[in-house]
Amino acid sequence: MNIFILCDYYPPSRGGIQTHCYELTEYLKKNGDSVTVFTKKMNRNKEHIREAPFIDIKYLRGLSSMLSLTIFLIKAFLKEKPDIVHSHSYQPTLAAILAKKITKTKVQIVMTSHGAVAESTVTGRPFIYRKTFGALTKFLEIYSIKNSDFVISVDKYFEEYALKYIPRAKIKTIPNWVDTDIFNKNNTKNEIEELSGRSIIICCPRRLDKKNGLEYSIKAFALLQKYIKNSKLWLVGGGDYESPLRKLVKELSLEDKVVFFGYKRREEMPYYMNASDIILLTSPLGNFCFTLLEALACDKIVVATNVGNTLDFQNINSNTMILCEQEINDIARTLKNTIDGRYKTDKIQKAALEAVKNNYSKDVLLKKITGVYEKQIKSK
Repeated sequence: MNIFILCDYYPPSRGGIQTHCYELTEYLKKNGDSVTVFTKKMNRNKEHIREAPFIDIKYLRGLSSMLSLTIFLIKAFLKEKPDIVHSHSYQPTLAAILAKKITKTKVQIVMTSHGAVAESTVTGRPFIYRKTFGALTKFLEIYSIKNSDFVISVDKYFEEYALKYIPRAKIKTIPNWVDTDIFNKNNTKNEIEELSGRSIIICCPRRLDKKNGLEYSIKAFALLQKYIKNSKLWLVGGGDYESPLRKLVKELSLEDKVVFFGYKRREEMPYYMNASDIILLTSPLGNFCFTLLEALACDKIVVATNVGNTLDFQNINSNTMILCEQEINDIARTLKNTIDGRYKTDKIQKAALEAVKNNYSKDVLLKKITGVYEKQIKSK
C-alpha cells in the first residue's frame, strides 16, 4: 500500500499523537508499505518526511500550515496516487479533503481523532473565545468528520460524539496501545530512584498543557500537605503551560515540594513512573491516554478523575484504578486514602496489568488499523 500519514507534529516533537503516528509509521514501513509523513516543518531531513512550512505566530500556525499542506498534497495526489491518506486531527484532514476535491482523485481519507479538539482548545478559555474560535473549531471538526471516508476514534467518548454526524459503519474505535518492552516495572534507573529519597512520590507524567488539568493536581497536593508532609509532586513533561503552573506553585509555597523535570524522552519515562508511588491524572477532558496505559504497564497505582473517556479503560475491569471526582478536595482525599492503605491496591494493580496485556497489545491494535486501510481500498 502507498500510505500518506498527516499530522500537525511529529517526533522529535513530543506528545501522544506524535508517539501514535511514529509507531504507526514504523510498523507500516516494517510491513513493507510505502509511507510518507506530511507534517509541520522542523528540519528533520528524513527521506520519508515532508515538511510543510508555516507562519510561527499564534493563531496563524494552523491556517498557514493547512494551506501549505494542501498545496503539497495536491502535487502528491496527482503524481504519486496514494491508496490511503491517514490524517490525525481535523486541520490536516481539511487539507486532505480540499486536495481530494481539487484533484478529483479517489484516494481514501481516514481520520483518526485523538479526542474532541474543539472541546480541548477552549478548556478554561474566556467566554468570547469559546463563542468565536471555539465555534469555528467545532464547525471545522464536524466538517472533517462528515467528509472523511472513515473515522477511527481512540476512545468511545469521541465515537459517541461523531455518531451524531456519521453512520456507525463509518467509524471504529481502536484505542492507543502500550509498548511493554519499554514500559514495565523492571525498567528502572538508580539515579531516579534515589531522587525520591524517603518521600512519597506522586507523579504527573503529562505534557504541561491547559487541557491536562495539572492545576488540579497541584492544588490537591497542597491540601494533602495538611495530612502527609513527607510527600513530593513530580511533574514530568514540558509545554507552554509551565509558567502559569510555576506561578501557582509559588503562590501555594510549594517550591520545595513540587519538582518540574521538563521534557523527557519516551524511553526515560518508565524511570520516573517506577520511582513513584502514585500516578495522578486530573485532566478535565479525560485520562484515557498513552500515559495511563504506560503507568499501568509499569504496575503502578493510578488515581484519576472520573471524567470524559477515563471510563473507557475502567469499563474493561471495574477494579483497575482509583477514581475520584474532578474536584480538588476529593482528589486530595482520594490521595490520602490511597497512601493510608484504604484501598486494596495489590488487587487493583493486578487487574489493571492483566487488562493492559489482554486488550492493549501494540501489534494487535496496529494490525486493526491496517485492516481499516484494506477495507477502504476495496470499497473504492
